[in-house]
Amino acid sequence: MLDHQHVIHLIANSKAPLHAVLTHGLAHLARVMFWGSALQRLAVRGGNTVVVDLLDGGPGISPSDILRLASSTDVWLVTGHHSIPCEWLDLARQPGVSVARCSPKSNTAAFDRLVAALERRIRGPAVESSLTPP
Repeated sequence: MLDHQHVIHLIANSKAPLHAVLTHGLAHLARVMFWGSALQRLAVRGGNTVVVDLLDGGPGISPSDILRLASSTDVWLVTGHHSIPCEWLDLARQPGVSVARCSPKSNTAAFDRLVAALERRIRGPAVESSLTPP
């Protein structure tokens, strides 16, 4: 098993469907850890990614617990095509917090876009070489 430095912390009521999508799509870059409602702050290190699954109503954790992490981690709120639950709106507006709309009942395109966006964020900006081959 590869030892990845980057860790994605998935906070959700259940592992389906995001755990499988993130693990399969990002296994080459990061380790995905599933957390139910008990996220240990010490387990999340600066530079990690926190993904909060709001698809099924949200995990049993408060937005204020996640807000404390937003200053040192990349936070993603994953919601369906419905409005963001009102208790999560303040967090969604914070710098460093992204919102991804993915409907578990739709095709996989939305999940593919989420995986691609996370991959771009983990890899960092692409560097274009100005050198031309001889």
